[in-house]
Amino acid sequence: MSETILQSRDQEMLAQGEALGLLRARREDLRALLEERFGSLPEALVERIKATEDLERLRGAVRQIMHIQSPDKLDL
Repeated sequence: MSETILQSRDQEMLAQGEALGLLRARREDLRALLEERFGSLPEALVERIKATEDLERLRGAVRQIMHIQSPDKLDL
């Protein structure tokens, strides 16, 4: 393989790793903030958080935390 192809593949793998890291961090932040505000979370919500792969949806959910009255109201 040429060096250019290897560099492109390495860059793609790095970008995928960064994206996964951002998703994991945002999920952890969302869960921690919800638990801080509401205490123990319903297992169904925990599973929805784990299953969410859209970074913008997770960011939006984080922004909602101060405006909702219960974790059931989270739009995720």
